[in-house]
Parts: sequence; structure tokens; C-alpha cells
Amino acid sequence: MAHRLSQYKAAHTRYSNLRPFGINTLLAIYDDTTGPKLHLIEPSGASQGYYGCAFGKGKTIARTEIEKLGKITCRKAVNELVRM
Repeated sequence: MAHRLSQYKAAHTRYSNLRPFGINTLLAIYDDTTGPKLHLIEPSGASQGYYGCAFGKGKTIARTEIEKLGKITCRKAVNELVRM
């Protein structure tokens, strides 16, 4: 899903010389075999997988805090978000 969405965004950027999708897309996927995955898809079509990700105005500070947490459960992540 993430690959197809990133290819769609890249095709519009490459062939139309436009960026109709001027936003970052954060895609959360759950697969029974591999578990949860998080992908950040940029307007240019570049896609990367993350354990935790942030974008926008305060992304540097948010990414620093996420790196400090490491791999945690979803319940603990929600508690940390509320705390911030």
C-alpha cells in the first residue's frame, strides 16, 4: 500500500511537473504476518518506514523525544503523547 501510494505521488511529480499532493502522508499499516508498520510518504513520492515519526513545524524536537523512547507499546505511546 505504501509503495503504491508513493509511486502514485512520484508519477504526478515526475510527469506533470506539479506537486498536487503538497502534503506528507503518515500511513499506519497492520499485517498479521509482520505486525504494525509506519511509513512516511513525502510529496515527492519518497517513502521510508519508521518505528516512530514526526513531521511539520516541531519535527526536530518531536523526533528527539521519540528517539529517547525507543520501541514501546501502543498503550505506552499514547500515554507519552498525552504527557507531551
